[in-house]
Amino acid sequence: MAVGIEVGDFVFKLDEIGNLVFKLKSWDFWISALPLTKWHLEELLILAPKDLGFTDNWYREILKLNPRVSYRDLEKLSTEPWGFFATGLYSSEAEKLLKLLEGRLPTREQWESLFSISPRLREISGKLEEILAEVLEGELILSFYQAVLKRGLFPLVEEGFLEYVYEDGAIKLIGKPFYDLYPNLWNPLSLREVDTSSPLMRRMISFRYVFSL
Repeated sequence: MAVGIEVGDFVFKLDEIGNLVFKLKSWDFWISALPLTKWHLEELLILAPKDLGFTDNWYREILKLNPRVSYRDLEKLSTEPWGFFATGLYSSEAEKLLKLLEGRLPTREQWESLFSISPRLREISGKLEEILAEVLEGELILSFYQAVLKRGLFPLVEEGFLEYVYEDGAIKLIGKPFYDLYPNLWNPLSLREVDTSSPLMRRMISFRYVFSL
């Protein structure tokens, strides 16, 4: 699926680490369909040179904040969906890893563009599931994507995590954490200031990424 597959006004493909990215035909960028999963974070860590500091000990500390959930235990998407996703990274760490893909964090405007078309993405979830079943046949990650689509979680912007975005040259946080992770009535389109040194706050911070055309 290195070549994009069209579904209506959308184009989908898998990137270098096997993550699903997409764009509207009118956009000048690709964006990851979900916040980064632990599965794909681990693929990024394989690519990371040792001098970047992403050691086994570093990853163990990350997992203490938000323990890994097995991709064979998909029922937990209903009870602990955050366990499947990479959280707890500082923005500087996210930026270093994304450079390995020649990607970057989205701007606030790009994130809001994703939010605005999220209802349309859910409308094509059935067709997308069929396509993924073809291109990911036999891959463990296929079951995860199928479960996410069936549960209506895709693309995880109305509720999910706080996510890093660029705004006026600085990195900010936008989004709305899962209520069961952090009870809140936040507007997902509002920027948030939280203490990123707090383990509780870091546990609900994730990120997705973009590629420019």
